[in-house]
Amino acid sequence: IMRYPWSLPTGRMHVRIRNELKSVSFAAIILTLASAGAARSQGMPPTLVEVDTVRSLEFHEQVTLVGRSEGTSSSAIVSKVIGQVAAIVAVEGNPIKKGETLLEIDSDRMRLDLLAKEGEFIEAREQFDLAKKNFKRSEDLYAGKLISDLAFDSAKAWVNIAEGRLQKLTAERDRMAKDVEDCKVKAPYTGFTSRRLVSIGEWVNRGTPVYEMADISRLRVVVDLPERYYGRLTIGSPASIVGSADTL
Repeated sequence: IMRYPWSLPTGRMHVRIRNELKSVSFAAIILTLASAGAARSQGMPPTLVEVDTVRSLEFHEQVTLVGRSEGTSSSAIVSKVIGQVAAIVAVEGNPIKKGETLLEIDSDRMRLDLLAKEGEFIEAREQFDLAKKNFKRSEDLYAGKLISDLAFDSAKAWVNIAEGRLQKLTAERDRMAKDVEDCKVKAPYTGFTSRRLVSIGEWVNRGTPVYEMADISRLRVVVDLPERYYGRLTIGSPASIVGSADTL
């Protein structure tokens, strides 16, 4: 049994390739040879000769080979975050659906950092709201010529500063939340897990391959053809595939 390198549940594939040979005409003649002289001397009856009608028959040469089934494509799934592998969820050689978890990376520190960033975000949002209210009052006072140009410009600048800080903290908070989500390395498509590349406790960086997967939406059968058949088979020769009991 030949198995696919990433442990796809493939089995023995018997591939029968038929080579078309030219039709041959022949006369089926069965002769029971005996010496006529010996037959007469022993008192035996004359030799029986059977003659059949000439027919045209087609010969087919059949070659049986063992092959293996493979997915048409495979990929190495990488980590998007830096951290320590905390859990292996998927099992090698099993089917997996898109979005299901392959493994998990420790996210405790990231969650604490995200919580701190969430506090900064709330503070910045309140400061931005306050700056907008102060600027609205400054507009009314400036319209009544009750404050100077400098005071008005300062109020307007604080609005812009507070808004910029809020946007920055919003982006940082969202990035941290995405890192926490990416601590669960998930299958990007439906297929088969083939080979796990890391173990629990190992440290991974962004871009570190952690699992290999195979896309089995399309399969191909690979057969190693012995050299002795090179001149007897041609492209387009009919072939049939018979799978064993454990073949996918």
